[in-house]
Amino acid sequence: IINNESVKILEKLGIKKTYLSSELEIDQLSGFNDSNLELGYFIYGKEDLMVSNQCFIASSKGYDHKKCNECLKNKYKLIDEYNNEFDVMTDFENCDIRILNYQKRNCISQVNKLIEFGINNFLLIFTNETEEETVKVINDMKKAIKILERIMILLVIIIATHLFIAFIYKLEHENVNFSYIWNI
Repeated sequence: IINNESVKILEKLGIKKTYLSSELEIDQLSGFNDSNLELGYFIYGKEDLMVSNQCFIASSKGYDHKKCNECLKNKYKLIDEYNNEFDVMTDFENCDIRILNYQKRNCISQVNKLIEFGINNFLLIFTNETEEETVKVINDMKKAIKILERIMILLVIIIATHLFIAFIYKLEHENVNFSYIWNI
């Protein structure tokens, strides 16, 4: 989903939730908050650039059949002319190949901004992270959400305080007996 027109079509079709295109920059996401759809966005991981059911690892080794298990022997990468390394993920049961983007996206620090834009579903893709890296990312996400919860709680307290002050101000100007209010 890259524009509001697509969102409107999905709404007419009765779709309840969708993820916005990761090709959109975060600042471009602000225009989608008029939607009734639950919106999500990809905030962490390496995206698939290509998925193939033709195993080039087997082909490069001279095999003409699936399930040669060559993919289990090593980790494979494709390297482009700029020396960017694209991880190759394999599914040895189906002999499918996934080529991942060499850049890992990490927008966890932008969660608050995304929520302001009406996005509250977040996609994190773990592919070849270590256990420690995975735990760190999950903890970072928990911290981002806790910070947001603290901000929301503080905001509620501030609003409640202002409402209470306005309520007291109104009562003072209407000559209401405070002792009665406090004894309720």
